[in-house]
Amino acid sequence: MQALEDEISEENFGSLSGIARFVGGRSCFAQVTMSPMATGAAVRWGAVAGRTIYFGHQSVGRDLIAGIKRLNHDGAIGLSLIQTEDPTSLTGPAFVHFLAGSNRDYASKNAALLRLLKTRKQADEAIVLLKYCYVDIGGDLDPDTLFSAYCEMMETIQSSIPTSPSCTRPFL
Repeated sequence: MQALEDEISEENFGSLSGIARFVGGRSCFAQVTMSPMATGAAVRWGAVAGRTIYFGHQSVGRDLIAGIKRLNHDGAIGLSLIQTEDPTSLTGPAFVHFLAGSNRDYASKNAALLRLLKTRKQADEAIVLLKYCYVDIGGDLDPDTLFSAYCEMMETIQSSIPTSPSCTRPFL
């Protein structure tokens, strides 16, 4: 029993609520949840809240935003979460998300991201994220075509739009 308690200690998992017991020789867990601000996460999220982040997405990206909203609320992160395609109204650091293009049309997503970055009032050394959807990658699309378009977009961003390094869905 002590070994199990040690494994699920606050040191290992943060602020836990709920119970864990041995019942009939088996471990039994009930309502075990973990605080989002447990193990130094508050410091990391504070660093995120102090930066501008642009996140272009569609369908699945909405789920990511819902999770960030919950973390922001539950953990009192202080993240300014804004949905807009016009960053000119920003007055400070924010997590800016926007619906980028259309699913099944990666080029429209690339164009939407470039358009948003070009409309900024000033260079803000932002973190830039573009989430392609799995439907953008499948079907008749040649992966080399998508990757070439992605590389071209990244070259445009790096050469003409001052910003931090960017990332997107990993290519395998």
